[in-house]
Amino acid sequence: MNEIILLDSETVDKIAAGEVVEKPVNAVKELIENSIDSGATIISVEIKNGGIDLIRVTDNGSGIPTDQVKSAFLRHATSKLSSIKDLESLHSLGFRGEALSSISAVSKTELITKTGNELLGTRAVVEGGKLCVFENIGVPEGTTVIVSQLFYNTPARKKFLKSASGEAAAVEDLVEKIALSHPGISFSFTANSKVRFSTPGNGILKDTIYKLMGREVYSRLLDVELTDPVITIRGCIARPEYNLATREGEIFFVNDRFIGSKELSYALEQGFKNFLMQHRFPFGVLFIDIDPKLIDVNVHPRKSEIKFFDVACVCELVTKAVNDALREPELIPVATIGGTGPSADNGEPAPISQVSIDSNSSIAATQQGLEENVITEDFFGTNAAAEDKPVHIEPFETSKTDLIHTDKPLNIKSDIPRYEQSDMFEDRLIDDKPLKEYTILGQVFDTYWLISQGDNLFLMDQHAAHEKINYE
Repeated sequence: MNEIILLDSETVDKIAAGEVVEKPVNAVKELIENSIDSGATIISVEIKNGGIDLIRVTDNGSGIPTDQVKSAFLRHATSKLSSIKDLESLHSLGFRGEALSSISAVSKTELITKTGNELLGTRAVVEGGKLCVFENIGVPEGTTVIVSQLFYNTPARKKFLKSASGEAAAVEDLVEKIALSHPGISFSFTANSKVRFSTPGNGILKDTIYKLMGREVYSRLLDVELTDPVITIRGCIARPEYNLATREGEIFFVNDRFIGSKELSYALEQGFKNFLMQHRFPFGVLFIDIDPKLIDVNVHPRKSEIKFFDVACVCELVTKAVNDALREPELIPVATIGGTGPSADNGEPAPISQVSIDSNSSIAATQQGLEENVITEDFFGTNAAAEDKPVHIEPFETSKTDLIHTDKPLNIKSDIPRYEQSDMFEDRLIDDKPLKEYTILGQVFDTYWLISQGDNLFLMDQHAAHEKINYE
């Protein structure tokens, strides 16, 4: 039997670091969480070579006082709890006090920080867990942590890393999810000197989704909100017509902490039951706010999983919240002219332009305009001009039809979102009440009706409308 010995501090630090920092993405997560806990409203993240050569996280948070900087690099040193009782009411993201200690044990780490009450800031450099530089420096309020040559002293761990592009993709995905969890913080992410994205930090979740995932998702978002005595569920889901082949769009935050949960994924998918085809998955960003006493966040070394006191109850409420959101609007896709998205000035959705109806004209002029390739690209992804095939409109009764009249050529671009919520029906579900006055202008492609109603022009798929009436 081998003799039992006590490991030296350097070996202990490297072993402990392995539990927290296995990849660059783990180091980035720990540093961003510290920035959030410091009260930062602006956080920038920069990496090079997938984070192996460089990780830089800068924030405008409260900073670290000079006399506490050295303590910040010690194991189990934290400002976020003082006893085991604090774990029962924990609201911060990080709490173990191992972030800087673990990262600096396997890299060359530089910390630059300053509080609002100090005239000068502090710069500390730690290499392989050893303090090399400690000095005063003139810097703005906040904290910057620069991690270079990650795993330079643990080559065995470095050998098992993915390619630089793979590690960079993992970091980018992480920063995106953290940005979604805190829409009130402006995040920017730079990889190899190229800015990948930045978020507005205006507190509006939909605007953050727009910046990260684009107009296609943004234009299909529905609000989710449910309040229970012990839990609140809020966030956004996409309409069923936007769906994915994997579960990568199922994003959950519990008390603003990103977590992975098979139970919550199942609950979300149950909410979409009968709305999606098999083997297709929904998009949703859901926040679950719950009393910290009813969850355990310390069941995973990197806090990526949690344990609910009553997971069945939580999942039931998630399913209900999602299902209620899907049943609230009329889910008829409609092609519209114009687009939606946050405006450059105030972040509000841009208005959808409308087509006016002139009752003094005839349908023939409309057909002539279409045959002259006024429409550059139609709603259905084909280019009539390129194929030299005029679009044919078959009028029902030309004596009773109106003309689509605009001062400028009707220009429908393919990059504009193709589906928006129709407001042709006032009621949520179709009933037998008569609608307001409307006129059927004609039929396109033997499938789509052109319908005018007041100042609006609608394209209705007659087959889909028939199916919907049968369904309801």
